Amino acid sequence: MKKRSLLIACSLILSLMVQSIVFAEPAPASAQPELEVKSARAYAGNTSTVDIVLNHPKGLQTFEFQLEYDHAALELSNETAVKGKDVADWLYQYKVDPVHGTVRVAAVNSTGFQTDESAVIMSMTFKAKGTAGIKTYIITDLKGFIDIHTPADITSKTGTFEIMSSGVIMNPTPEEPTDKLKEKIILHPIVDSNGHAAASVDDKDIAAVILNDKSGSVTIKVDVPTSAASVEVGFGKTSVDRMAASDKKLVIHTPIGDIALDKAMLTQVGGKDLVIKIEKAADVDHKPARTLTIVADGKPIAVFNGVIKISIPYVEETTETSENIVVYRLDGNKKVIIPQTIVIDGKVVFVTQQASTFAIGYNPKGFTDSTGHWAKNDIDFVTARELFLGVADRTFAPNKTMTRGMLITVLGRLDKSETDGQTPGFTDVHTGKYYAPYIAWANDNGIVKGTGNGRFAPEKAVTREEMALMIASYAKYSKMTLVQTSVERKFADEAEISSWALPAIKAMQTSGVLTGKPDNKFDPKGTATRAEIAKVIRMMIDQTVQ
Repeated sequence: MKKRSLLIACSLILSLMVQSIVFAEPAPASAQPELEVKSARAYAGNTSTVDIVLNHPKGLQTFEFQLEYDHAALELSNETAVKGKDVADWLYQYKVDPVHGTVRVAAVNSTGFQTDESAVIMSMTFKAKGTAGIKTYIITDLKGFIDIHTPADITSKTGTFEIMSSGVIMNPTPEEPTDKLKEKIILHPIVDSNGHAAASVDDKDIAAVILNDKSGSVTIKVDVPTSAASVEVGFGKTSVDRMAASDKKLVIHTPIGDIALDKAMLTQVGGKDLVIKIEKAADVDHKPARTLTIVADGKPIAVFNGVIKISIPYVEETTETSENIVVYRLDGNKKVIIPQTIVIDGKVVFVTQQASTFAIGYNPKGFTDSTGHWAKNDIDFVTARELFLGVADRTFAPNKTMTRGMLITVLGRLDKSETDGQTPGFTDVHTGKYYAPYIAWANDNGIVKGTGNGRFAPEKAVTREEMALMIASYAKYSKMTLVQTSVERKFADEAEISSWALPAIKAMQTSGVLTGKPDNKFDPKGTATRAEIAKVIRMMIDQTVQ
């Protein structure tokens, strides 16, 4: 009976079209019209939106069709099906029959589609309620007309709806107080026979955490055994957009590793379904490795606009010191050191802008002249990350003055930017020197300026105020956030600080990255040693990662 009513409505639409159309010679469509049902996927118990589009619709003035879906596996109602945004001014009828799993659609417009751009004609939000598997749509009774007398040769292309396995989201365990529901989301996915655990997050829970949590994070805890081989968490596009708009970061805690996405990363994947996966990889030199995968709308993202922070549980060996523990990004047969790595609370923590496989490593250099030095730990830290090299075999020269060229080289290594083929741009920076490509990179990105008359003075000892400006400029360029941890204070020799350096020195001082000298002096015109700058670089990395 319902189908008959809709058919009557379709006939009415066609009769209205006869009365309203001003007959004219239709412009031929540039390609054959095609009705396409987009593919989607969701875990059982969750929803995903499916768009129906018309490709190459130019000239079409009416269309009708019936979509058939597996009603035992997918739930749909009239309330969760809406008219498409590109047919807002069309005379439009549709009817969902959830008992038989059909959607009947008919629409007419006297002028029709004016361009050949794909048009969204309907959006349907299905709830996955069946067992895992791929469900295929069927299109029947498909008709299209260029005008009331001229049928269009319209074809169809149907997608699939995938119901993913192991997406069971259970309630928190009884020992979890109910008030914690407002602060974080706890997932209890099933671990399958391959050690894979997967769950998706309900948008209502995301909205609740954004509303109630005051920590600046949307925090999700995935409760699975440490023996799990991989953990995957899925988010619908609405949840992603909510988080991006909230200015909160997303933090996912799992026993095999934690993942944190910043606002820039969430904005990059906005408007898309998001899947985040961390997986145990084969050990490298008997140390743990993890693979990070980020997928947006089914497409892997390799390079990030923002940053992702990863924490891997690690127990140090008795012969190891935390300063010499590093993380390598595996790039084919190469191992690339990630300088922004620290060890804290039994975890190796690092930040990255690339999806890859990452392995923990140990990279001590063993400089003999740093033993017993006040900056030994800082020297070990920066040399393990290969930001500083020795001046000779097993010699670091901690008390040697740092030059302007040396400092820019350290910052270039920290950034890991491509420096090949760039011209230094200064008359006293010769191409064959080790610092030349780094000075070119820093000059091109506004990190440094010369000393005047087209010169850079790369061999000149860097002053403390120059050091502060260079490091602050690098922090700004690399979008590092220097958090204020100390109260601003006036140095006894502040009158001697150059006006161009004072803001940078204050930013460094209040963040705790740069301290003064005895008697509350800064000594702006004094030079900086390799050991002193090693300490500053380490403190900056510590703060950035934490």
